Parts: sequence; C-alpha cells; structure tokens
Amino acid sequence: MIRISVPATSANIGAGFDTLGIALALPAFFNVEPADTTSISGCPVEFQTEDNLFLRSMRKANEILGYKNRPIRLHIESAIPVARGLGSSAALTVGGVLAAMRRGGAGTAEPLSADEKALALRIATLIEGHPDNAAPALMGGFCASMILAGADSAVPAVPAVHVGASPVAESWTFHALIPPFELSTALARAALPASVSLHDAVFNISHAVMTALAFARGDASLLAGSVQDLLHQPYRKSLIPGYDAAMDACRQGGADAVWLSGAGPTIMAVAADQEQSGKLSASLDEFCRVQGWKHLALKPDNRGAEVHDA
Repeated sequence: MIRISVPATSANIGAGFDTLGIALALPAFFNVEPADTTSISGCPVEFQTEDNLFLRSMRKANEILGYKNRPIRLHIESAIPVARGLGSSAALTVGGVLAAMRRGGAGTAEPLSADEKALALRIATLIEGHPDNAAPALMGGFCASMILAGADSAVPAVPAVHVGASPVAESWTFHALIPPFELSTALARAALPASVSLHDAVFNISHAVMTALAFARGDASLLAGSVQDLLHQPYRKSLIPGYDAAMDACRQGGADAVWLSGAGPTIMAVAADQEQSGKLSASLDEFCRVQGWKHLALKPDNRGAEVHDA
C-alpha cells in the first residue's frame, strides 16, 4: 500500500491565467492498494463511483503508459474544499496519475524523482487541459508553466510542459475566503469572452511577468500591483455574490495582494509577515461572521506531491 499526498493550489494569481499557481499546505491524502475489486472510501458517497476523477485519471495514465488497469482499494482524506478554486480537481488528477505510475499501489513508496514529476505533469496537463494547478500540486512552491508546441518521442500522446518554479517565502501567509457555495470551472470559463483587446492582452502579459518576479524575489510590495487582471476576474465576479465586499475586506484588513483563486469563488489574500497576518485574520474573521463565509490561513507548501508507505 502507498499513501500519496497532494497539496491544494491557487491558480491564475491575477494576471497569470492558466499559467501561474502556488501550492498551499492544505493536503489531500490517497491510500492506494491492489484489490480484487475497486472500492472507494473516505469521500462523500456521491463520489464513490467509477466516475471518480482519481480513478479516471489513473486509468488514463495507465493507458498512456501502457499499463494494465487493475482494481484498487482507494481511501481519500481531503481537506481541500470541492469546486471552490483551490485545486481539488487537480489534486485528484495528480493523485490518480501518480497511482498509475506506482502500479496502483503495488509499486514502491520511494520519493518521487524529478523525471517522475515531469512525466506526471505532462499526463495531468493532458487530463486537466492546462498546467496551472497541476504544476504546483506536483512541484510545490510557485510555478509558472507553459505548454510547448509539439511533443517528443518519449511519450508522444501527451504535451510537453515547461515549468519555472521557485519556493514561496515561508513568512508569507495566504488567507482564503471561501464562500458557502460552489462554482464549477465550466461555468466560470463560459463567462469569459472569446477574444480580448490588444490593450488587455499587453496589460496581462506585463502583470503576469511581474507576478512571477515578485514570487521569485519574495517581494510582496511588487506583488500588490502585479496581480491586477483584465482577462478573467472582471467577467467572473458577477458569478460570485459578495465578491466586491470580500475584496474590500481583504484590502481594508491590510492584505499585500488579493486575487480570485483559480476559477473562484474563493478569494485569496496575502500577508507578508506575522503581525500583518494577525491583523488581516481579525478583519476577515469578522467578515465571515457577518457574511457566512469561511476563512482559512494557510502557509505555502514548497514540497509538492509526495509518495509514502501507508
């Protein structure tokens, strides 16, 4: 039996639509072992089916890798809220791909190599459609990712993905404001325009580059201005009741930077030091008390996905 851990993630980070993401210390755990028949436990009953994303991802990875699909016993322990923009789907996808690579729990529990993580990212990107959540889920820290044109001969069925990663400052705290409703990625994507102006495209390119630089330097003051966005947040805010009030609560509480986490509806705020984080927590706790939202203060995860003995 093996135990796979995958962290939560916050993607896009303002201007980095489908390309930027960070890993957060809010894990999902998957215990996997060979069995006579496939079974799932630990998650809500409605997800204990053959359509579970972990199983679908594992089977797709087996197909790509040329492995036989064998039944498993899967136990899920996940702290990541579902359909809230914190990478719950990516965690399942990455977990399933890693389970396939370790032969459905019959393989070893040795630490993941860099090559294994790179291959897992390529397969997960094929399944997810973009690498912004899968990259930090696998690599940890801050990741900027791009899908390269064409494929290579090693695994021609999957895209080639390049990742630039850097650890996130351990002093930074990420405050997630989580509303009491879900928002599907499909609905959030449907709200986006089919095309954007040259002005908006240039605006986002410049801000995404500066966001990457801010994380690499650990420069919260640079991050404050760089997370502005014109490609997705203005179009998705109408899908999130309380969006403006939540953003205002973060800014008034002294957050260094605020963005819509992934496709939403979670709002993510950053505090660069402990004193500032405490003040921000007090402000956000009061907002949640009044609005019925949930507040989580999270540290970065700079390790990424791991495989252990269960």
